[in-house]
Amino acid sequence: MADQKISALPSLTSSLQAQDVLPVVDASASETKKVNAKHLVQSSIAIIDDESIPLIKVDTTGLTIDVPVGSIIATKLADDSSAVFGALPATGVFKGQIAVDSGTRETRIWSGSAWEKPAGVTSVAAAGVSPLEAVGSINLDGELSIGVGLETTSAARQFLAGPTNGVGNVSSRQIIGADLPAATTASLGAVSVGSGLGVSVGGSLSISNTVAASTDNHLVTYDANGLVTGGRAITGTDLPVATALNPGVVSAGHGLSIGVDAALNITNQIVPGTGTKFTCDAQGNITDILVLTPADIPDISAEKLTSGLIDPARIGSHSLERQQLADYSISFIQEAAPSTLDASLYAGCLWFQESTAQLRMWNQNAWTAIGFGRLSADNLRFGGTIDASTGNVTGVTSAGTTAGLTIGTDLPTATDALGGLYLVVDIAGSNINVTPGLTYDPGDWVLCISKIEGWVRINTLSGGGGGGSDTLADLLDTQISAPSEGDVLVYSASALWTNEAVLSGGTY
Repeated sequence: MADQKISALPSLTSSLQAQDVLPVVDASASETKKVNAKHLVQSSIAIIDDESIPLIKVDTTGLTIDVPVGSIIATKLADDSSAVFGALPATGVFKGQIAVDSGTRETRIWSGSAWEKPAGVTSVAAAGVSPLEAVGSINLDGELSIGVGLETTSAARQFLAGPTNGVGNVSSRQIIGADLPAATTASLGAVSVGSGLGVSVGGSLSISNTVAASTDNHLVTYDANGLVTGGRAITGTDLPVATALNPGVVSAGHGLSIGVDAALNITNQIVPGTGTKFTCDAQGNITDILVLTPADIPDISAEKLTSGLIDPARIGSHSLERQQLADYSISFIQEAAPSTLDASLYAGCLWFQESTAQLRMWNQNAWTAIGFGRLSADNLRFGGTIDASTGNVTGVTSAGTTAGLTIGTDLPTATDALGGLYLVVDIAGSNINVTPGLTYDPGDWVLCISKIEGWVRINTLSGGGGGGSDTLADLLDTQISAPSEGDVLVYSASALWTNEAVLSGGTY
């Protein structure tokens, strides 16, 4: 036969014979060789993978397999392989097979010919003994239940009790008197009716004594059992008389009376009211209300007065001596001006300022200077010269230097320390800063009086009246302006004396 492809060869139609030849490729020699069918099968078994042949492909007829002990685990067992659960089969598979009836939960074992019940409790029959009753049962899960109860009573008010006169069975019956122990002084128990007591048909305990009912307060009589047997109304003689040690009844004495309603009253009567003094009787009853008179007030020491005000009319004229006056009672002694709101201020009150030795008096509107204090003691101090057209200081003295004046500057604000310092105007003008609006001539003064009075202009060159005019102009509280014949000095509200022309009718 000419060479052909294996796929082109005809198929084998008969059974495979042991000597049939099959082509096989020898991979190690890279060539095709032949092998018969028998040799192929026998050689292939040795190279089959373990556990790769299904059991169904193996003919086990007459085959005995040696299984190692304990090698079959639970997961390898099929349902109902060792025991049957469900409807009981007609026969068992092997002797000793267990079956559980799923309906009755009964267990059976196959004996080889029948399903036998195993030995054990399969039913319960409970028997009671009077007055107890017993019941018992086994449920489908094989659980045993036993209960005990009481028999039903045959009548009302029955209790469990034994015989009254000996030993015996307990039964349901009514309790009788003989069942109870007798009461003693030490133990509770049953009692019987004695003297003075009775029992009604219904069993109620009562007192056998009978007395007419009364709501009045009575003296009573009673028997040996303490039961009231009679009585009468109480009278006054039945009560004991009160003493200092024992309570009892009393009668009205001096100053007291008893009304028809048996109320105890005080016989003394007085019109109700309020007074500062009173009179009383021997029993201490107030008999009259009076008003205090001066004679009723005893003399007392002035040390007893701790508060209040004394009427000024009670203080005699010129009765207060100097030693009665307290410090600061008539004047303030301090640097700052006292507050005008001070409640202790009064017209005529004084204020002394130590640094300037100035004394002022309160006139209910302002503190008015009484004098110039140290200015008068120390006289005026010439401080230098000033240009009134510019307001600049043009020359200073030692007093001016001490006061802090500097050439070419304005005058400082007035202080009490500058009081009495003055400068002479060398150039006329109206630009001196501390006296705005005032016009100065050469030779006029600008004078510091104090912090309160400030700086003032002194007109030293006023004409008219000759030297008298100059003298008047030198007065600190006098301001002469262009005097003429017939002028008079008038005191103005600015606390200055000024010259004025006299007009007819006394006006100016």
